[in-house]
Amino acid sequence: MITSLAANLRYSIKGGDLVSLQSEITYVKNYVLLQKTRLEDRLHVAFDVDESMLQAMIPKISIQILVENAILHGMGTETDSVTIAIQVLRHDKYLCAIVSDNGCGIPADQLQQMKASFQNFLHPDSAGKIGLANLNSRLHLLYEEDATLEIQSIENEGTRITMLIPVTAERT
Repeated sequence: MITSLAANLRYSIKGGDLVSLQSEITYVKNYVLLQKTRLEDRLHVAFDVDESMLQAMIPKISIQILVENAILHGMGTETDSVTIAIQVLRHDKYLCAIVSDNGCGIPADQLQQMKASFQNFLHPDSAGKIGLANLNSRLHLLYEEDATLEIQSIENEGTRITMLIPVTAERT
């Protein structure tokens, strides 16, 4: 646990906006390990990552924000559990990262407010979750209109967040 924490602290403070998908997945796995230590058997996480995409460059701490959101907002009560699926694949010229959970979902009116807040990329308001709004702003600063962050949710069934970014820079 201490090793995971130390690795995540180093990762979060080292420079650069973009990291390899492989680095981000390692960071997310360390984050999940720390959360599983805290939440024990209430948290279940599955990874499905296209290995051909591991060297693709993505925004730092982007997938982690989606997983953190699923943990924080997917669990309804102190006794609820949540199952999170993390899938990363190539879709045409895009890297597609999908984080879905079977948690409590987002009420329709709150979901509409969140989506509306995403329209103002540089000045998200408090209607959306801060982490998601900041990620959405970062995506549009890095990729302009060529990136999307989509949220689908059904109250009491779960939430699915999809991040699409262009695959333009890969390490060789």
